[in-house]
Amino acid sequence: MLRSIVTTLLIGAIAACASRTDSDVAVTTEMGARGDIVTDTTAAAAPLAAWQIALEPNEGFDIAGEGRVNALPGGKTRAAVEIRGADAGAQHPWHVHEGECGSGGAIVGDPAAYPVLTANADGEASADATIDVALDADPDGDYYVNIHKSPTEADIIVSCAELSGTY
Repeated sequence: MLRSIVTTLLIGAIAACASRTDSDVAVTTEMGARGDIVTDTTAAAAPLAAWQIALEPNEGFDIAGEGRVNALPGGKTRAAVEIRGADAGAQHPWHVHEGECGSGGAIVGDPAAYPVLTANADGEASADATIDVALDADPDGDYYVNIHKSPTEADIIVSCAELSGTY
């Protein structure tokens, strides 16, 4: 009888401690087969980071657009862009880079992972890439996306945007 009372009090105390709302921790308490208390505390998975891109045309060019960059499980990243204002049929390489627009930062991941944007008859194009690199959790100002003039004129940047905020 005394053991039942003590067990009930312990379960109540643990349940009271576990009843707080904390999205980072999940607590499960149950009675074991021999009357012992079993508690499992598991950390909840952190949400994956996501950023927006607002591509602005560089001086002398009309290509603008938007996009998204999302962290993926397993240390990968997905980047997607949509552009408008290109010449029909024009091809525009694009990449995520380290640094800020105009800094000439290194391409993040394998350059071959980024498919070339090819404008349709309306001057619009879209593409996405999955790269085998995880971006920092808070990259504001640390990464940017640029759109190159063409595969043969990759040194000319027609549009650029820094990754900003999470959504």
